[in-house]
Amino acid sequence: MNSTDPSSTGIKDMANKIFYNLLAFILLATIIALMFACKQSQSKGSPSGDLTRSDVVGTYDINYDQPGYCCGKEVLILHDDGTYEQIFTSNMGKVQKNTGTWKFSAEKKLQTSNLYFSHFASYLDPWMHHVATKPSFDDNYTDVIRWFGDIKIVVNEDLGFEYIKRQ
Repeated sequence: MNSTDPSSTGIKDMANKIFYNLLAFILLATIIALMFACKQSQSKGSPSGDLTRSDVVGTYDINYDQPGYCCGKEVLILHDDGTYEQIFTSNMGKVQKNTGTWKFSAEKKLQTSNLYFSHFASYLDPWMHHVATKPSFDDNYTDVIRWFGDIKIVVNEDLGFEYIKRQ
């Protein structure tokens, strides 16, 4: 058969149609899967404006033992009366405690929820590589989110540190 043979041109055309139809099907299936995934994450995760004050009351844990960082674990207890307790335990077994007050705010229009902590302790150095010689205390304003069923208080979004509420 040569390249001008009508049967070889027909086979090439048919192969091209099959290829492009298959490509279009894969692209469409990918778009539908992505749309479904986005819808799922919106319904289960990202909008946090649906949180209430009673949702965030409870006990949270954070683990600072991640590669490149250090050095312990912390428990944060938000009491219904607007007070909180922080309990930091270093990997060396030293326990440090702090107490203060907290307030919850939610902006339904922006779908955000925030926590304000007075006299919040930071037990690690600013780069989160070492336990600080002395904890630093500051007023702290941070996001609280519902993410795939978990309620999380954001500590450092860039590093992925967050308190996770116990179930």
